[in-house]
Formats: sequence, structure tokens, C-alpha cells
Amino acid sequence: MLNVAAIEEPAAAEASLDPIRSRILAALAEPGSAAMLAARLGLPRQKVNYHLKELERHVLVELAEERRKGNVTERVYRATAASYVISPSALAAVSPDPSRSPDQLSARWLLALGARLVQEVGALLTGASRAGRRVSAFGIDAEVRFAPATDRTAFANELAQAVAALVGHYHDEFTPGARSHRVIVGLHQIPAAPSGAPGSPAEAQQKTGGIPANDDPEARRTTGEPAMTRPFEIEQEATLPASPEQVWEAIATGPGIDSWFMGRNEVEPHEGGTAAMDTGGNREESVVTAYEPGKRFATRTATVEDGRFMAFEYLIEGRDGGSTVLRIVQSGVLGDDWQDEYDALRRGWPFHLHTLREYLAHFPGRTGIPVFAMAPSGEQPAQEIRAALTHGLSLPSPVAVGARAHAEPAGLPPVDGEVTWSDNERIEVRTADGIYTFHHFPGVVLMFHHLFGPDTDSAEAAWQQWLTGLLA
Repeated sequence: MLNVAAIEEPAAAEASLDPIRSRILAALAEPGSAAMLAARLGLPRQKVNYHLKELERHVLVELAEERRKGNVTERVYRATAASYVISPSALAAVSPDPSRSPDQLSARWLLALGARLVQEVGALLTGASRAGRRVSAFGIDAEVRFAPATDRTAFANELAQAVAALVGHYHDEFTPGARSHRVIVGLHQIPAAPSGAPGSPAEAQQKTGGIPANDDPEARRTTGEPAMTRPFEIEQEATLPASPEQVWEAIATGPGIDSWFMGRNEVEPHEGGTAAMDTGGNREESVVTAYEPGKRFATRTATVEDGRFMAFEYLIEGRDGGSTVLRIVQSGVLGDDWQDEYDALRRGWPFHLHTLREYLAHFPGRTGIPVFAMAPSGEQPAQEIRAALTHGLSLPSPVAVGARAHAEPAGLPPVDGEVTWSDNERIEVRTADGIYTFHHFPGVVLMFHHLFGPDTDSAEAAWQQWLTGLLA
């Protein structure tokens, strides 16, 4: 039995993905007959026989031996491999092509490289198996931990230089019969193990007698037990239509942050200074831990008693043509409701980076006045809240990007604009003089607007009245 095999034919891939057949494949890690499998899996023998024939037809199982029992011959099968991967060649029309958009800093390009690796090595293994030969290959698997994101960047640069030097030294362009080899080097963050999986924090807690997986945060709060916290890290990257200097102004100055992010912001422009955000009277402060104009900006909140804190790091890199790559790393320690907090943060960053792009593309050189409004939605279902927002903005349902929005807050000029973002929690509208964002979450609706026109003094009160009336 092979340790791993590549499935290259679409029909074989379809056969392997059938739930019953995948159970049979797993069970046939040890040889078994239809009768044995039927008893083990709790299925009728006739059904097992049918699926075995289909798996054998696609060379996913093979005959191990035949046993004579009286007048009956029992066929014993085994899987052809202990595990399988489906080659992208099984989906040839839509298989990833790394040559389409090569970008060393793109996770999607790395995924395309990995897909090509599966396809090419799978084809080599299939051919070698038929010829009874081995495939010469070499692989390295290692884990490395980085503290600041700058260390990761430096590591990637040094690794790229080392690989380029080796390739340049050994590459032979002219000798007849020289064989081409593929070299792939990748670096990516290791995803957190699912709760309860081997090696996951929950599994470790169960083994060590720590906080159980079905822990109740509210019970701990009332009994005085310590809170359960969880470290996290989120990385995002965006290519922005602006110079590094413009991006720096947008992410490292109070007026710049006001123009696309949340709340009213202040930044003391030096390492050790204070960065503050005020949202509806709730002021949060952090310390500037890095201040390198045009390159790197970082902040960190104080660590509270249970270990929670939040850190942000922004890395700026100019590109040809006047664009800039911005990499953001948000990290820290979350509290009792860490899963919900993490999911909310992860979902929010693509939206915020989109808003930053809208700001830099449509309002360059200008700073916006932030407008904040909030209204509780109580127990109203999410569908009703969404319907109220779409009605208030004169939008069709479902809301699509490109749709025209219209609203008339009392005392303000009518708002006419285009929807530039719409998901299950947010709608964003851009007008000639503003970016208007509407967020609806369980129990609350929020608005963060960024206004670039005149006469904004009464805007916050007017929008608060509009939102309150909408949910009344």
C-alpha cells in the first residue's frame, strides 16, 4: 500500500468524495471483505459490494487476496493508498495556474504553487508506479516563530536571496540531456488547530486538567475563577492606489485615520507617544511602539489584569507605478469570548482596507470629519434590521455593489451615492463628498461616516436622529 496517492481523474475524484465510499476507503487501511466492512460500518452487504466495485473500477481499492470458504470465494480488498490527495488536473478547466498572476507576497499565489506541486508530483508518481520505478524528490518541512513582523520580512528576503544564489550556481542551461527540476519555497502562518483537535489549546487543557472545553465564562465570572484568554494574530495585505507618503498619512496621523477607520483619533508622532481612539465617548489609548515615517507604524495597548492586550503593526512598501503595498498585523490576547471576537476582527479587516482604498482613490489629499451614530436594535431579527436599513437608503434587496442609494436625514442635504461594499453585516456608500458606512450586528446598529464636504457641524446629530427613527 502506498503512503499517499494522487487522484487525477475527475470520475475517481467524484467516487472518492462520496461519503460512504470515503468511509470504506478509510476502513480498508486494513484489508477486509464486503461482509467484514458491512459489519464494521453498519451497512447492508449489497450496498458495500456495489461501492467496492466502483472504487475498484477507479483503482482506489485493489484485491488483496481471495479466500475459499466451502463453495464460496470471499474477495478481500485493501485501499491502494493510506491517504489520497485530489490533483488539480481532476478539475483541469479551473485548476490554478501560477503563471497568471505571480506575486511572491500573495497567499493565493502560494496556494497555486502548491496546487501545481500536487499536480506535477502526482503525475510523476502515477507514471513511476506503472513503470515500477521511484521518483527522485527532496523536501524540507520546518517551523519558525517570529516576534515582530519585520523579522518575518527579513527572513523571507534572506531566504529568497539564498535560493536565488543556489539556483544561479547549479543551473545548467547548455548541457544536453540535463533534466529540469522545480524548486518551490513557501512560508505561511500555521493555522490554529480546531478546538479539541490534537495539539489544540482545548485538547491540552483537557489533558492537563485545566479549563475544560465546555467552559462557561459567566460561571467563572460569578465564582471568581480566572478568565480563559487566547493569543491571536491576523495578517492582511492590500495594494493601494497611493504613494507610501500618502498611505503613511492615512494610517499614522489622527486626521488620516479619521478619514477611513473608526472614531476620532489622535497620534503623537514619535515612538513612546500616545495613540488614542474615541468612539461615542469611549476613549481607548495605546502606546506608539514603532514610528518610522513611510515604512512602519505600530501601537500596543496596556496589558490588563487577565492578560488581554491589542497590538497593531503597519508595514509600508512602495511599488512601481505609484502604488503601495500595506501589510497589517493585528495581534494580542483576547478574553472569554475570544472566538466571537476573533471572527469579528477577521471579518472586519477586508472591509476596513476597502474603505481605506476608497479614501485614497477618491479623496486624495483631503481629510474627513468622522461621524458616529449608534442605536440598539434589541431582539429584532437581523433580517428586519437589514430591511430597515435598505429601505432607509432606498436600496433594493439584496443589496448589490453598484446600486444607487438615497437618504434624507433631517436638516442635511440629500445623500445620493453608489454602494461600494455589501455583505451580511455592512453596507458602504460613496458620494461626491463622503464615505458612509452602516454596520448591523446582533443587538446594535452602528454608523461610521467620513465626510469631506462643508457644513458638517450638525451631521452627527442628524444621522443619530435618522438611525433612531429608522429602528423605532
